[in-house]
Amino acid sequence: MNKTFTYLLTLCIGLLSLVACTTSPNEIQVDAAWVRAAAAEGNTAAYMDITNRGRADVTLIRIEGDLAPMIQIHETSVENDIASMQQVDNGLVIPAGSTITLAPGGLHVMFMNLPNAIEENTRAEVTLIFDNGATIVVDAPVLLEAPDS
Repeated sequence: MNKTFTYLLTLCIGLLSLVACTTSPNEIQVDAAWVRAAAAEGNTAAYMDITNRGRADVTLIRIEGDLAPMIQIHETSVENDIASMQQVDNGLVIPAGSTITLAPGGLHVMFMNLPNAIEENTRAEVTLIFDNGATIVVDAPVLLEAPDS
C-alpha cells in the first residue's frame, strides 16, 4: 500500500508540474499588426509582434484567412547581397516570456496568389493557430508601408 501511495503521489506531482508549465491561450498577445497593400494576383505580407507571456514555448502552426489561397510563415535572409525568402518549416516557436517580431526584411506571414487587390486604408483579418489550441483573430490595417517609416 505504501508503494501505491508513493506512486500516486509522484504521478500527481508530475501532472501538476506539467499543468504549471503550459501556456494558456490568453497568455499569447498580438500587437502592432499590419498588412501591406498589394495588387490582385500578386503576393503580400503581414507583420506583427507576437508575445508569449506563458511559462512554456508555443508554436504558431498555421495561419488561416480569406486573403489568399496560400498562406505561409516566411523568413527573409540575405546572402552575398541577395535577399531570398524561405518558408519556416514546422511552425514558428515563440519562447516562453518572449516576443517575436515579424517585420519587413525578416519573419513575416506571406500571402501568395492574391485573388483580389488588398487596398490601402482597409482592414484584413487573419487567424493565428497555435499548438496549444489557442486561436487569435487579428484584425489589421492595410498600409503601403510600415507605420513607423
